Amino acid sequence: MGGGHTGASERASARATERARSTRLNAAEKEKDERQKNSPNATKAIAEGMNVISTTSLKRKRSVMKQFRGKESIFKRPEALPPRFKNKDVPDYHKHPHKWVRYTLGDVSPEDMSDQSNTAAALSFLRELKERKELIDTNNIELEVPPETL
Repeated sequence: MGGGHTGASERASARATERARSTRLNAAEKEKDERQKNSPNATKAIAEGMNVISTTSLKRKRSVMKQFRGKESIFKRPEALPPRFKNKDVPDYHKHPHKWVRYTLGDVSPEDMSDQSNTAAALSFLRELKERKELIDTNNIELEVPPETL
């Protein structure tokens, strides 16, 4: 039961941490906006239609952003690229031909490959399976008979 309380307290502390982080970010953004409004380079860039960004404003942006380096971000980093598809790989029988056996039908006669012979082979196989099953069933019945009735 104590495990449930720690999970709730962990969630509460995570929420508090997130609120503090967003407050710090909002304060930093407000400070940056005020600096940009008051700077002469910003008014000059606004007057020129934001076409030119001076080097001093770039340096100022970099210095402002330095405080956030190495800190946890609210933005996700992009995931790694997906792995390559396996169907582009070389098949295993090409990579390791010694693991595979190649069979040919050169020694099989055309009569053995006809539909009639194929059907006959399948039916005989099914017949054999049925006979085996019946044999096993009769053996099991004989084994289940109690010895005193014999």
